Amino acid sequence: MNQRRIQKRIKQAVSFWNASVSTICASITHSRDKDMAYFKWSQLVWQEIVMYISLDKQVVDDNELCWICRRRGFTRYQRRFLKQALCHIGLR
Repeated sequence: MNQRRIQKRIKQAVSFWNASVSTICASITHSRDKDMAYFKWSQLVWQEIVMYISLDKQVVDDNELCWICRRRGFTRYQRRFLKQALCHIGLR
């Protein structure tokens, strides 16, 4: 694995995440279950992004991504954010 490429993608992911913090917070605020929404964003969505970075794997199969999002219980917005993040870091 190319460590520089992984570090670059993590920096890109962090930058994308930080640029989206206000939108993420609004999503949590408007959620019925704020604790679970916070957990999903802070743990699960971020975990998927980091997993794909560490695997250095292109995500081209929408079925795979949909399956992961259903398994994790993501909202439509979280699924869309994950897709956008993967595009932003060059893995989609």
